[in-house]
Amino acid sequence: MIGSLVSVLPENDIHIGNDFFISYEMADDNRARIENGRIIGYFAGDVKGLSEDQQIKEEKYLQLGDLNLDNNDAPFQYQISTKVLNLMFEVILGKNQIPVDLSYDVITASKFPIAFTSTQLEGAIPDLCDFIGYDVPLSGRFKNAGAPRFVFNDEAMTIKYSLEVEVWDEGFTK
Repeated sequence: MIGSLVSVLPENDIHIGNDFFISYEMADDNRARIENGRIIGYFAGDVKGLSEDQQIKEEKYLQLGDLNLDNNDAPFQYQISTKVLNLMFEVILGKNQIPVDLSYDVITASKFPIAFTSTQLEGAIPDLCDFIGYDVPLSGRFKNAGAPRFVFNDEAMTIKYSLEVEVWDEGFTK
């Protein structure tokens, strides 16, 4: 997930300033090691350099991963620090937007749960059909509005996010 996000940063002209850095502390019994061809290590970390308006205040988004390693395949939330993950996303997306254009063909191929047409979206966008007609195939431009927030627990991963959606004609011309 992080790798995919980082790969889109240059094409969206998003630069991470030199003021940001991650500090981390690794417990003595959790030193990084190589196991099955992968490097494994658990740490408590923090992201430094966030401005006052970027600081995350809600405690549920600032939980640390459990630093106790065992061989019993610990649940996911004990391996991930939501604090570090949420702060990293705040650095990248808190004040930046990454737009993703999805054409009608791509939306249809992804088996989107509703037909992405003017008739289907009329309920969410009043008078859409009056403006462009019925059953017109539509494309969309999706943009983040701020950074997502993650919470991990025994049962699930919860993601809270805000999204802006621009509705376009099939060829992104109007």
